[in-house]
Amino acid sequence: MQQRSRLSRWLRRSVWLLLALIIAPIAAVALLVGRVWLGQPELDGERMVPGLGAEATISRDSLGVVHIKAATEQEAYFALGFAHAQDRFFQMEMLRRLAAGRLAEVVGPPAAGFDVRMRILGVDRMAEKDVANLPADIRAIYQRYADGVNAWLQTRHGVAADELTLALAPDPEPWTPAHSIAWTRLMSLRLVSNWGSELMRLRLSARLTPDQMADLWPDYPADGAITTPEIAEAALATARALAAMSNPDDGSNAWAVTAGRSATGAPLLANDPHLGLTAPATWHLVRMEAPGFLLAGAASPGMPALVLGHNGHVAWGLTNATADTSDVYIETINPENPGQYLTPDGPKPFETLDQVIRVRFAKDRKITVRRTRHGPVISDGNDTAPEGAVLSLAHTGLLENERAAVTLHRINRAREWGDMLDALKVTNGPQQNVFYAGPDGVGMATGGLLPIRKSGDGYMPADGASGAGDWVRFADVSAMPQVFEPRQGWVANANNKIAPDDYPLWLGREWGYAGRMQRIVDQLQADGLITPDRMAAIQTDVKSPIAIRLKPVMLSVLGESALTDAAIAQLKALNAWDDQMRMDDASPAVFFAWMRAAIRQIFADELDEDFAGWFGLRAEVLERALTERPV
Repeated sequence: MQQRSRLSRWLRRSVWLLLALIIAPIAAVALLVGRVWLGQPELDGERMVPGLGAEATISRDSLGVVHIKAATEQEAYFALGFAHAQDRFFQMEMLRRLAAGRLAEVVGPPAAGFDVRMRILGVDRMAEKDVANLPADIRAIYQRYADGVNAWLQTRHGVAADELTLALAPDPEPWTPAHSIAWTRLMSLRLVSNWGSELMRLRLSARLTPDQMADLWPDYPADGAITTPEIAEAALATARALAAMSNPDDGSNAWAVTAGRSATGAPLLANDPHLGLTAPATWHLVRMEAPGFLLAGAASPGMPALVLGHNGHVAWGLTNATADTSDVYIETINPENPGQYLTPDGPKPFETLDQVIRVRFAKDRKITVRRTRHGPVISDGNDTAPEGAVLSLAHTGLLENERAAVTLHRINRAREWGDMLDALKVTNGPQQNVFYAGPDGVGMATGGLLPIRKSGDGYMPADGASGAGDWVRFADVSAMPQVFEPRQGWVANANNKIAPDDYPLWLGREWGYAGRMQRIVDQLQADGLITPDRMAAIQTDVKSPIAIRLKPVMLSVLGESALTDAAIAQLKALNAWDDQMRMDDASPAVFFAWMRAAIRQIFADELDEDFAGWFGLRAEVLERALTERPV
């Protein structure tokens, strides 16, 4: 009897355990689905929003473009913050965690190394100081925007975004103006990224000749530096670790047409910044209206400003100037004191700051961040370091008191060309070509700090101990390239060289592919006045400037003797191809597959493990290899 009772209890417990094992996952999934459902933004209806001082309306058109109408300008920015959080809060959350070096708190160990490098750069620490230095009226706008983001968070009952819910991430913290300012510094690091090329050149110069270096980077100086293998190894590790900070496919096109060349009798401006493929996209289109206030164009979630657009008076757009505004320095450690590094004025101590990296599913990491007189010690993010030296980074995006937010604010409120020039006088970077169209004409001006070096051109890392490559001052903005009401009737840029070789300022030598600019120029120079439809046609032009130049070279070096019948048929198709990048045509895919294979065949053996970091659609390099220096 007692045995039967024990068996009965065991069976009951087993049944309850089985039910728990079945019900618990179902309940967890139901809870997760419920939180995801609650996380969907409410796009219709009226609501009382905490903190909103006057009525505001947010609507979306058939394309998803946000339209904001508010009683005051301040409430328009509140509504913008609310709308950005509705549409893109996960993106905003990840960007602020990226800037702060806090991705590992959500992602776990895979992001810990990246967090270490971001703590080294110190973007979030500088952003906090930047906010304190903002003019009161601009700081108020950033605060009002943050209030709008936080008002949306308060309405979500702890469910901020589907992605965060699915990741079982911690509840998001309130948004602050510093999170928005950090965006400008992140963008500067992304757009001014030739320091990665410097590190790669440092690495490769240890084993390649100057002629070989010139093949990889045309115009490489014949007396380019040769480095020791130890420093080169550190350069490779640092370049690989920081590669995610930039996107080699980033680029932009812009052109402005004078009223005299325009079929409308008014200036025209077109801009298409293509910052690489991301999901979600960098941009968020919006139109904001309040009495006496209008902005329409492209913002970026997290920022209460339009990067490109119009304000009812003038229009503006941007292209990356690609000027050299960052340098890497080889700092020699004092052999008598490892806490110091050598300078022209004798040894100096590293500035240090202890940091703790919180890592989900793992132990916290404690690190010490070091800085030299040039900037952060970026080689500290490596697992190994060279004996006796470290690498530091000077970058205009890492200077104190970044005022890009002030520049954007003033651009958004410009009424004439002079206002645009005044706006460019206050920003550190990134260096941008700002395009303008207004009732007084069209123009382009380059803004952002341009370092003047004691010697050298910043193409290779400099010796920090000697001070020879130090920045001694910054060029006056008025001396930077600019043009207003060009005689030819238009001005354009596609990240190409913005000034001739004899220009009095050294701007750099790493420009975008010249064929892009030439394709735009050819179409702007065509006969007849330029219509808005023609501007749009240039923007949507799919004729490849790379194919225009390289396809004849390709066909000239390929013979049919060693090809299969299928390859010969494709070769004939390529010969008949009109260089248009149509989706329903296989020829573009074949052409670029050949191009990638040719680059790999020519350069991979010499570059070995460095090839992956250098590899890309280097059209000018391939053309040089096949014509000027055939292998």
